[in-house]
Amino acid sequence: MMSDVLILIDVQEAFHDSCWGERYGPHAEQNIERLLNYFRSEHQPINHIKHVSQDPSSLFHREHLQGLIYEPKKMKSSSKKK
Repeated sequence: MMSDVLILIDVQEAFHDSCWGERYGPHAEQNIERLLNYFRSEHQPINHIKHVSQDPSSLFHREHLQGLIYEPKKMKSSSKKK
């Protein structure tokens, strides 16, 4: 029997940096949070894949820990709406 799986790729705070330019998916976080809540409530598998760079100047390098934070966790503790 097949089951569904939610795969989240590069859902990270670093993508909010202005170097990426204007965002094209203003409701992405809300949609991701809804999907996460659904998959968790159904006890379905969720895979989080994040980008980590070896380049020290990258926002995805370990020295820039804020950029590596998985975004929906922050959204759950925040009441701000975008």
